[in-house]
Amino acid sequence: QKDVNLLGVSGPFDSRPDDYGAWRASGSLEYGISTGLTAQLAGSWFQTATGGSSWLGTAGIRTGLGGTALRADIGIQKGGGKTAQLGIGGQLFGASYTVTHAEYSGSFIDEVRAFSSDFLDRASEVNLNATIRPGGEDSPFYIPVSFRARRLEFASGRRQTEATARASAP
Repeated sequence: QKDVNLLGVSGPFDSRPDDYGAWRASGSLEYGISTGLTAQLAGSWFQTATGGSSWLGTAGIRTGLGGTALRADIGIQKGGGKTAQLGIGGQLFGASYTVTHAEYSGSFIDEVRAFSSDFLDRASEVNLNATIRPGGEDSPFYIPVSFRARRLEFASGRRQTEATARASAP
């Protein structure tokens, strides 16, 4: 069920979406075509905020080139919504990175990227993760850092750009 935790715990300013508690089901199947190529099929069914239901199906491939992981996915959603997504990931200068870009058409909802049920036109995201060692490579002190930049363009014309940075000390 959407946003329902098993222990019933909620914060003092708990805000529940219109489709709180809606039922969902999903599944994924991956098959190694060769040592360097994997195919994926996935599907889901979910209740909507209006009390109806919807479905989503995707197909994709995963591979690598040198030290870089590559993926490509296509998807279709009830109502004619479509998506095509490309992603790369790897390590560069001691940092791990992922870059993803998605194009959408029709009435496609992608709650993973937009955290809402608004229809999207496109989405781009960059993630960087690294460990800073203030005393040098042999130092027992380290600070994990994470950076994310995301740009969303909605079918309504609204644009949303956000960037976050996090760090923690042990």
